[in-house]
Amino acid sequence: MTRTTKKKITTLMLVGGLFIASYITLKYIFPLVWPFVLAYGIAVLVSPIVRFLVNKLNFHKTAATILTLCFSLLGVGVILFFIVNGIVVQSIKFIEKWPEYEKVFLDSAKNMCGGIETFFKMDKGTIYNTVSDGAARAMVNWQENVMPTIMSNSVKTIKTMVDIIIVLVLTIMAVFFLTRDMDKYRNVSQDNIFYKEIRYMRGLVSRIVKAYVRSQFIIMSVVAFVCAIGLVMIGNNYYIVLGIIIGILDALPLIGVGAVMVPWSVIYIAMGSYYKAAVLFVVFLLCYFIREYLEPRLMGKHMGITPIASLLSIYVGYGLFGFLGMIVGPLVYVLIREIVGRYSNT
Repeated sequence: MTRTTKKKITTLMLVGGLFIASYITLKYIFPLVWPFVLAYGIAVLVSPIVRFLVNKLNFHKTAATILTLCFSLLGVGVILFFIVNGIVVQSIKFIEKWPEYEKVFLDSAKNMCGGIETFFKMDKGTIYNTVSDGAARAMVNWQENVMPTIMSNSVKTIKTMVDIIIVLVLTIMAVFFLTRDMDKYRNVSQDNIFYKEIRYMRGLVSRIVKAYVRSQFIIMSVVAFVCAIGLVMIGNNYYIVLGIIIGILDALPLIGVGAVMVPWSVIYIAMGSYYKAAVLFVVFLLCYFIREYLEPRLMGKHMGITPIASLLSIYVGYGLFGFLGMIVGPLVYVLIREIVGRYSNT
């Protein structure tokens, strides 16, 4: 067996081993330790501030850690307060004006159905009555089946809330200890016989995750801002809520802005609101080109991935881990590709 053949076989075994290791980690290990993984990520982010306070301002390590975490939590809390407050205020406005919106929606639906009936020479009211009956049956089914199920699961909901509180407390405590003793943990890890491998994997995962999270957050924020401006232009009073929701949807694989803006534009065209339809369609195009321009520049070489590889990794990830797999699939693909690429160059 030639050296080239041996390397090919070893490479295939390496890919298979990495795939199995990734599956076991995400399926069985990650659900048990994810609060501590999150805590480690937060600790890495705030550690430079703690070191600055200790080295430059002579703070005690524990005091610097507590002060940094308190101000970080306060900052996040203030940001969340303004976001949640805007969502609540606009949601209340939406509920108060729902009768008006319902009337506009029903009139628009009736006109659209009437146009289709006229075009296909059908009896007046055929489509509209069918749609209305279907909506009425769906509402009855919701009231008779879905709502009782939700109410019967109230105990489970309370348990879930308690679990969330426990996880939150554990995460904050883990962040505190990891941040305070970060240098100690790094010194201990240097004595490990697998230090080089751990350091390489930690650096590789850190680069990939940082590039992905940073780029998605920036793009999501820009898209949400552009969508909010477009919604203001068409006189929509819920531009904050909808802008944030559309920005989040745009960051999700296989969904994007078009899943909202294109059907919304079609509805406005059917209603005869051509200006609003044009604004929403232009916003969709702007958001599409913003992502196409920013994504490769923000992610750089760390997340370079072809469209077909992205689709394949998303599909495989979804099949193995559900919705979460659609997000982690491309990350795992890039991680395996980088490790195999490094081995192939040795």
